[in-house]
Amino acid sequence: MKLNDLVAKAASISAGEWVLLLVAYAVLYQLSLSVYRVTLHPLAKIPGPFLNKISGWTHVFWAISGKRHLYLTWAHAKYGPIVRNGPNELSFTTDTALRSIYLPKNANVQKAKMYLTMDAATGSQSTHSTIDRMEHAARRRVLSHAFSESAVRSAEQFVNQNLETLFRIIREKSKESGDSGWARADMGKLMNWYSFDVMGTLAFGRKFDCLESDEHRIVPSLLLSGSRFTHSLCHMPIAWVFNRIVASPLMKVIGGKPARDNVKYYEYADKQLRERIEEENSLDEKSQIARKDSTHYLLHAKDPETGRGFSYSELHADASLLIAAGSDTVSTTLAAAIFYLTRNPRALEEATREVRAAFASPEEVRGGPVLNGCKYMVACIDEALRIAPAVPSDLPREVLPGGMDIDGYHIPAGTTVGVGAFAIHHSEKYYPEPYKFMPERWIPAEKEGEWPSAEDVRMAHAAHCPFSIGIRGCLGKNMAMMELKITLARLLLEFDMRLPAKFGENEPEGGGKDEEWGRDRKDEYQLTDWFICDRSGPVVELKPV
Repeated sequence: MKLNDLVAKAASISAGEWVLLLVAYAVLYQLSLSVYRVTLHPLAKIPGPFLNKISGWTHVFWAISGKRHLYLTWAHAKYGPIVRNGPNELSFTTDTALRSIYLPKNANVQKAKMYLTMDAATGSQSTHSTIDRMEHAARRRVLSHAFSESAVRSAEQFVNQNLETLFRIIREKSKESGDSGWARADMGKLMNWYSFDVMGTLAFGRKFDCLESDEHRIVPSLLLSGSRFTHSLCHMPIAWVFNRIVASPLMKVIGGKPARDNVKYYEYADKQLRERIEEENSLDEKSQIARKDSTHYLLHAKDPETGRGFSYSELHADASLLIAAGSDTVSTTLAAAIFYLTRNPRALEEATREVRAAFASPEEVRGGPVLNGCKYMVACIDEALRIAPAVPSDLPREVLPGGMDIDGYHIPAGTTVGVGAFAIHHSEKYYPEPYKFMPERWIPAEKEGEWPSAEDVRMAHAAHCPFSIGIRGCLGKNMAMMELKITLARLLLEFDMRLPAKFGENEPEGGGKDEEWGRDRKDEYQLTDWFICDRSGPVVELKPV
């Protein structure tokens, strides 16, 4: 058939017939691709849910629902320590995989492309989301000054200042309660506001007074709602399409309230950054010395080779990161610790006894060997970080050309790999009775043959990754641990705590209520996974000592 005849034949096909042909082609292509993915694909023999093997869109459902951490935990319980959870994605729950993927400086991986969507609203990438390893290393070196040992020590005074405000509010509630002296408080909300105030002081040189004022209280809600939006967007196979329009008027319409909240959150971070820059410039003009908070180091950072500082969009992305990372882990962990301690009276009694034996007054509670020597209290923090990690899902990495070996499997280039904190933290291989709050699992038994042995504790630490590990691990880990230790120690020193005898109809208990898998345990603090965590409660009662 001649070319002219083919053209004439094509021209004779109606529009409806063209649509049918295109649909048939799309169906045939997808069927062929699906058959390839479950038979001939390099990952075909690795177990996992069937739908996940043929499509990446299942992730979008789990991301939108806030249950991705539960899905990963369920999948590993059913299929084992390595699960194919996408056409080109693998999830692991072994300490060896954790070290292979995240620990080595020369690991043949980079951050997955989903990170390009996280801070797209700023027009740049934060230190956390930047994919280029050299750029990340340079930016991390700059920020590391804000989290040095001396910076952590100097930050203790700001933690204590905000604690005084928090405890004054609880004591006022205690006086209002009458003769009993027991104050009823939603510690989830209070920990949110408290950690946000501490973050403002450490990141921008001023607290936001969330504990005492409504002005900034909307921001934690904006952060959660915006994180829900970007978390869902990140897991779409076509996320790259939206990167340039995340903050556009169009996205505000099609993305609904979460998209608008995401923009509002970044606008808030932009406002804080601009005010901080104005303050820094004003001090420079007056030859006054500014307090060296995190933003100070960002503003004065220079690349040692090129002399280039951060662009404004890069500063904006990191300011947004500091607000989120500086408040979420602490508030989630403290709320979880309080939830579990008030539901485990023996653990609460032991932690309280230990702290009150170590310190005679609040002024004595500071970083150092005495605080670190409160081994049971520190174990309570480690257990809260295990059982309710603030970032519960995996931090995905893309395997680079040449591939890599993980747990005896050769993983080809282009595969996304990861270890979810919630999933590995609930693996019975490392944590017997993983859904039980047992601080004892972090302290070796004194008698030989009793649980836990030194090897049991070593295994628990090997799989413990609430701050991730390696060169991409949380830069603010030491700052967060200082804040967690001082806050919990002072809370146990200055207050008795207990679970209310009865909850009001609308009071958040914090535990599971639904019958679905993962939401059915009343004594488990429930997390909603939108990269960072949403949660409610716990409501408890406190009484000044």
